[in-house]
Amino acid sequence: MSTFLTDVVQIKESERALTAFIEQNRPTKTSEYVEQVDDAMYFRSNVRDQKKIIEKKKFFEVATMTEADINLSGLTETENRVLLKKLEMRTNSFREVDKALGYKTDGSTSYQIYKKAIKKIEQYLMLPSDQKYRRLLSKQQCEIYECMTLKMTNKEIAEKLGYSLGTVKTSKNRIRKKLLPLSQLSIPVEGVNEIV
Repeated sequence: MSTFLTDVVQIKESERALTAFIEQNRPTKTSEYVEQVDDAMYFRSNVRDQKKIIEKKKFFEVATMTEADINLSGLTETENRVLLKKLEMRTNSFREVDKALGYKTDGSTSYQIYKKAIKKIEQYLMLPSDQKYRRLLSKQQCEIYECMTLKMTNKEIAEKLGYSLGTVKTSKNRIRKKLLPLSQLSIPVEGVNEIV
């Protein structure tokens, strides 16, 4: 399902690709590339206009976000609280959210926090799907998880990474606790069900 947030991500990617094409081919003076660069500049202008429209609409899209996306996007406790309160209240009024959270009641506090949260969720949505869940894991757990996906035994992992067997077993249990809920939400997480 397409949402304003995913549309913004796609539009930003299109804008970057068009800009890269323009910058790469602008110095070329052949008529073929001049016409293509002119077309790319026209398309980029249209993309920027669309981005402005969608940027305004995305702030009212909290209700379409899944809890998994909110939890994985790296929000602070305050950002998470504002997002969830706005979702719970089903309101477009930031004044009401401010009032419910005990902030000053002009709406600017929760709006600024909300804006930062949306930016983080956008960045999260731009990540390749195989990297999204890794945000939950520590560096050590990522290393061990990589070995797990290669079907290495605990002993092989410990030897390869220089960790004790106990550290590997403990890390695997923590990885399972972090990733198992995602696999139950139909988020593809390679090898999580095979964790021993």
